[in-house]
Amino acid sequence: MVPSSSSTLVRSFLGRCARAQRHRYTNRTLMVGMLLGASVALLSVQALSTLERFDSSRTQHQFFEDTSSWSKEERLSRMYKALNPFITQESHHSLEGKNGAPGSLPEQAHPHQAFIESLNIKPNDTVSEIAQKALESDRFIALALMVENIPERPYVDAAGVNVGAGYCVTKRLAALGKEKVAADLAFAGFSEAHIKDLLSQKKEAQLSHIHVTKAQAISLLMITKPEYEQMAKKAIGAPFFDALKPEKQDTLTYLTYNTGGLHTFKKLVQAIRSAQPQAALQEMTPRWKSENGKWNLNHRLRAWAQASFLGKPLEVAIQDPHAFEKQFAHKKGERAFLQENEDLIAQKAKEQRSLFKKHIPQEFQKVANTAPKKELHTPKKKGTAQSSSGQKSTVSMSSKLSEQRALKAKQKVDASSKSAPKA
Repeated sequence: MVPSSSSTLVRSFLGRCARAQRHRYTNRTLMVGMLLGASVALLSVQALSTLERFDSSRTQHQFFEDTSSWSKEERLSRMYKALNPFITQESHHSLEGKNGAPGSLPEQAHPHQAFIESLNIKPNDTVSEIAQKALESDRFIALALMVENIPERPYVDAAGVNVGAGYCVTKRLAALGKEKVAADLAFAGFSEAHIKDLLSQKKEAQLSHIHVTKAQAISLLMITKPEYEQMAKKAIGAPFFDALKPEKQDTLTYLTYNTGGLHTFKKLVQAIRSAQPQAALQEMTPRWKSENGKWNLNHRLRAWAQASFLGKPLEVAIQDPHAFEKQFAHKKGERAFLQENEDLIAQKAKEQRSLFKKHIPQEFQKVANTAPKKELHTPKKKGTAQSSSGQKSTVSMSSKLSEQRALKAKQKVDASSKSAPKA
């Protein structure tokens, strides 16, 4: 057994060791706590300064203003401007009224609203009558209305759910997302319930309760036009596209809208860049795939696109669309259209070459050096022949028949003389 004095010393030594160990851990804890406290204090200072900045911005710009006081028009306009990248910078004017309160929406933010009001659409107006009104201001709208029509209900085709004059909800959802499509539909005037039903990709029978007005269909066309115009401009080339006349630009924009892009019209792009309108007209026939997998030619779209590309024929076609489609919207109609507008095509070719030489001489010269020297020829009419000088000489069908009959009669006489017995 250890003496009492020794045991006291041992206990004292062990106690000192334990106290030293406790002090060491305590010091570490205090250091960690001080560091954490300093970090919290620094974050608090930063948070306070941020709140002060937000508070000042709230006073100046109503950053946290109550959105419940906004009208439906103001709410939709702000949402659309936040989601639509094609609104120009000039239209981003302040929407605040006096003392920072929401004010009335400026007219510049609704470019299509003024256009729709100028059309003065009446309930009994037909699509051709509306297109005729829109022709002077926007050929793209007029062409889209004549080709797409305006179905009063949403419809489903191979591409998916469509609204109005070909606004494909399914494809735009995949390309742009739910928020952008919802903003487009809301800005065109569809209710929240109808937007929800359209975005849910329901079947056509489940969407029959949605009524699409003519104004809503035109609004969707005008909302999406800048996107497809940029796509057409990129496919043709900015210098060449800008040098084209408005009717040609609108036609190429609509072809992009209807087919999804000009990547399948390589010969058309080449013909436009080389200022050969006749060759371009012969390359405007889109293809579409049926349910059985067979490719078909869309002669109806081709006929309307050709008329729009030349300008004047579209004005005539809109006045009597049924007669126009009966004459040109079929396989043999392309030949008839080119023959009927042969002089106008030659005039447009001359105008286009002069415009390219004036505005983009270097770019046009590069294309002209690589393009084919001869433009595609118009199919010959029956009863005409091409002379060596390039001028057409008309040959009557009756003279041809008489020559053939005389030749056959001569052949019969020669045969009978050979078979006759010699005297």
